[in-house]
Amino acid sequence: MNTDVHDAWVAGVHTHRFSSTTPERIDELTAVLAEAGSSVLLIGEPGSGKSRIAQEVAYSLGDRIGEQVSVTVLLRPSHPMHGIAALLGLDLPALFEWDPGQETRHEDPEHPQQAVQRILQELSSRADGGLPVLVAAGIDEYPPVTAYLFDQLIRSRRIRVIATAHRLTGAAALISSDPRTVEMPIRPFTVEESGRYLQQILASDSIENRTLLQWHRLTRGNAYSLLLLTVALQQHGRIGRHRGVVWELPGDRTVPEEFAEHLVGTCSAEEMATLEVIALAEPLVEAGLLQLLDPDAVTSLRRRGLVVSRTMHNGAVALSLDTPVIREALREQMPAPHRIEVVTRIFEALLQESGTDPQHSPERILRLVIFGIEAERPLPFDWLWLALEARESIEEARWLRIALIVARHPEATAVQSAIAALLAGRIARVLGDPALLADALELAGEAAGRLRRATIGVTAESVALELELVDELLFELGDAEAALGRLDELDGQVRGQDQERVEAVAAARAYAMACAGELRQADALCADTDPHGSMRVECARSRSRLVSAIVRIQEGRYTEAMLIAENARHLAVYGLRPMEEADLLGFVRFLAIWSSGSVEASRVALEEFEETALPGVVHSGLTECGRALLRLAEGRWRLAAQEAERLQDRLAEHDVHGLRPLVRAVLALACAALGEREESVREIREAERNRPGLSSALLGILRLLTLRARQWNYSADLTVCAKRLAAWAAEQGLAAIELQALHVGAMSNPFEFERMVPRLRVLARQIDLPLGVTVLAHVEEFVSQAEAWDSPSARTLSELGIWAPLPPTSKLSAREREIALLASLGYSSKWIAEQFHLSVRTVETHLRHVFTKLGASNRDELRVWFRKERQPA
Repeated sequence: MNTDVHDAWVAGVHTHRFSSTTPERIDELTAVLAEAGSSVLLIGEPGSGKSRIAQEVAYSLGDRIGEQVSVTVLLRPSHPMHGIAALLGLDLPALFEWDPGQETRHEDPEHPQQAVQRILQELSSRADGGLPVLVAAGIDEYPPVTAYLFDQLIRSRRIRVIATAHRLTGAAALISSDPRTVEMPIRPFTVEESGRYLQQILASDSIENRTLLQWHRLTRGNAYSLLLLTVALQQHGRIGRHRGVVWELPGDRTVPEEFAEHLVGTCSAEEMATLEVIALAEPLVEAGLLQLLDPDAVTSLRRRGLVVSRTMHNGAVALSLDTPVIREALREQMPAPHRIEVVTRIFEALLQESGTDPQHSPERILRLVIFGIEAERPLPFDWLWLALEARESIEEARWLRIALIVARHPEATAVQSAIAALLAGRIARVLGDPALLADALELAGEAAGRLRRATIGVTAESVALELELVDELLFELGDAEAALGRLDELDGQVRGQDQERVEAVAAARAYAMACAGELRQADALCADTDPHGSMRVECARSRSRLVSAIVRIQEGRYTEAMLIAENARHLAVYGLRPMEEADLLGFVRFLAIWSSGSVEASRVALEEFEETALPGVVHSGLTECGRALLRLAEGRWRLAAQEAERLQDRLAEHDVHGLRPLVRAVLALACAALGEREESVREIREAERNRPGLSSALLGILRLLTLRARQWNYSADLTVCAKRLAAWAAEQGLAAIELQALHVGAMSNPFEFERMVPRLRVLARQIDLPLGVTVLAHVEEFVSQAEAWDSPSARTLSELGIWAPLPPTSKLSAREREIALLASLGYSSKWIAEQFHLSVRTVETHLRHVFTKLGASNRDELRVWFRKERQPA
């Protein structure tokens, strides 16, 4: 499929029937076109989606100005010499005697001004009193006479024109001089815009976040590349679907072979050879590598938009491929022998240009090492070590390969092997590859043994290696007892040593105990949360700060927890384990805000976390877990279930932080809210199995989620479970968990829990506003036998992310359940539409279905139904 076909596909879509992919851009452009006689010129790269945006604007204009609009869409010229007759002949056949099958030049039939008047008259006649709007694609390809005619149409001020162009040439340059024409560059889709675009293409409710990020990275948000990628994956059966969510299924290739086949079929041998060198060596800036390229091929590929020039951070101009999807396609389609041959040419060209001693340039050393390894050439150990240190701007997989080679190298010292093994383990964790992680941990064990035999005392590297092996026992093998035993040994070794090492071991012990579920004991081991000591000592306390923040969250001291995590995260990036601690602290900061009931603030915190997290954090599941928790707070249970299901499937393969039980608890509550009782009960059972990991450190939150799932399921043992959780939380000193457990109990059995009100008042005073006082007010309403489920405090609780369960009913669909609850609490259709990214009309349609199924006529009767039916089944 080429971009002409893409434009034709877009032209065939009635874009006004869909929610906009880029609503902000559409609003901006329709505001411009609302002024009489105005026109818009959209300038962007091929496949940027500018044709689609042009049509969305055209069909949205009528709503903006409150008038009937008649839209005429002109496709891109099929031949560069076709004139206005070819462009308008299909839409206005009465004006021209035009044979669309003729491929010769078409002269326009009359004087240009007369042709303009006839076109305007015909467009006005067709508009039938409405506003004529002309959408024209590729106007920079118009021949001179056609460009002049088009310019005159615009300057008549009798129609509105939305035109697209790749460059400011031809008609695009002509109309841009018109003061009433607004130029707008069309940038590639953002991640969010790509998601909306893909949802329309794939007819889905959402795209799994990890899949969306992968597709956006490969295509850089280019609409045409996104379309081709998803179509090819569908043809190969690599698109998974469930609950309205779409994700990419695993396969042998990152990119379907259609991309490479398209390049092979449209490029000459010289062009393919040039593309292969750039794909393997980009960004290509060295003069020696430029000598490997065919200049005519480079010129041709640049003209086609396959090769581009980009300015590097140091100001140098480099050649690269337009999108990563092309690079991946080329790399994957190369047979191994041919790839080694090309990489060898690259390596030899770099080596020849660098001279005999390239060590004065760390960047050059890094490039030589990368290509020397791939070319299977022997390399000096000094080069490998320098490359390991000069690790900026290197792909994680290549960096890992260098680290593994250094860790095994016979010339590496014990300390160098230790550092390389540590680095290899951390990169493997980031990549989420259990096989590579096992390999790296084996090397870490060997390196730790070498350090012990080297009799150089306890070093920072030896402590870090031992802590890495403790993590293996705790998270990979699930043996908390063995992990704590190893920490006992290490504690004896560092006693009396440098404070940094002592603090690192103490912090690791606190975290290990928390991950074993011993929260109170873990918190007692933590250092004072006020920063003190040197910078390196404070960095060593990262895990201690992590535990303190986790405990404060469950105590209800949300602001303090957020500040502890935020301050520690700023310092953690300088420590020995920045990849893991910094991102864990970012997640806990989000969790503190989420737990406080600040739904909007937690949404912002999650976005900040995703933006600032290390590139590989998506493999850990932290961001996706945060998304699922946020969906619960918003009352968007279908999306919460979608996020949790996809994440737990992936964590089943490798769960680096022990996050899966918490994700199961999220899924249990989401399924219960959706009326899927059997699945919810199964997930509750799995979530509550004790396993070492972050989920055990967050045990109060996990148990609260499963308790709320039981509440939605109307479980017979709900009161007993609420009392049990409240008692455990009181023993652990977790006021926020105890308060909310008692709240659930009071909602299920207000008479039995009435005597708990004094205790609730004590707990409410210990918890940050507004959560504690709102929960207390709601309980007091219940025990006073008021209709508290839809009271003002119930509405406030829903805004804090705590939702009273629906009455048990199997009559409503998942979406209808979500909308019915919000409507019963008094939320407007407009507000509900904004929450679920639906139109108000769609929300009203769902409500009509709800009324019919429940025998209600309006919202007041819906509330009556809720009051009447809110008794356990």
